[in-house]
Amino acid sequence: EIKTFRDHPALLGWYISDEPNGTSVTPEQLEEIYKIVKENDPWHPVSIVFMVPFLTAKKYSDALDIVMADPYPIPDRPVTVPGEVADQLRKEFRGKRPFWIVPQAFGGGELWSREPTIQEIRSMTWQSIINGATGIQYFVCQELNYFPKSSAMWSECGRMSMEVAELTPWLLSGEETLPVESCSKNVLVSSRLHNGQLIIMAVN
Repeated sequence: EIKTFRDHPALLGWYISDEPNGTSVTPEQLEEIYKIVKENDPWHPVSIVFMVPFLTAKKYSDALDIVMADPYPIPDRPVTVPGEVADQLRKEFRGKRPFWIVPQAFGGGELWSREPTIQEIRSMTWQSIINGATGIQYFVCQELNYFPKSSAMWSECGRMSMEVAELTPWLLSGEETLPVESCSKNVLVSSRLHNGQLIIMAVN
């Protein structure tokens, strides 16, 4: 019996490079790797994650199927950074490539003196979703206990995963929705329409 990558139930996709725009890995190098992967497995998507400046991802657009970005703002930058990055990527790649955000789910070492609170991780996640991200992948540095990590924060990640999963038909819907607006610059809002049912999402 011959099995292919298409038959592998646990394989989500291929992750061929981590922050190539910060490590001098060229688009041409990754395009060659992309071709090799696709020749052997045309059924699963290829992703690359990018660091600041995130829009350099467009140089690598021929080497990926999914654009990923990893803004880690806590505690020294505003919690709004992931939403802003998501908005930039949505505008740049709309109709070309889907994008995912990798929210910060770690802290307590290196450049990050503390981990996000449950309110901050919730805000970063929903900012990204509202601004068009179609995937969320929480990042914990190395092993689970490498940094101090509260069970409450990690439990919040699981809770939001279930919330997002429930809304998947709306988040991936191609139906034209009704526009919504916020009267506060501190509140992001968005709407989605699926089978005639409207949902409105808001995050502070």
